[in-house]
Amino acid sequence: MSSDLFVHFVSGGLAGITAASVTYPLDLVRTRLVAQTKVIYYRGNCHALQTICRDEGILGLYKGLGATLLGVWPSIAISFSVYETLRCFWQS
Repeated sequence: MSSDLFVHFVSGGLAGITAASVTYPLDLVRTRLVAQTKVIYYRGNCHALQTICRDEGILGLYKGLGATLLGVWPSIAISFSVYETLRCFWQS
């Protein structure tokens, strides 16, 4: 049972890292659009993506990803492993 828990923990963490990495650029764009105050720097999603890539490079879309992954990995890993453990317990 403990090996299953470890597998569920690791797979949940990897799933969370993958999901956060794939969706992070869109989350960054959304955050920057919301953070605009009186000066409108981005006119929309596509303009924000283009401007970030032009001004900061393609890696600019991933600024702050490390901090996000530090928060996402443990929470998703714990959630997934608890869910799978309780599901197996319920089915038996």
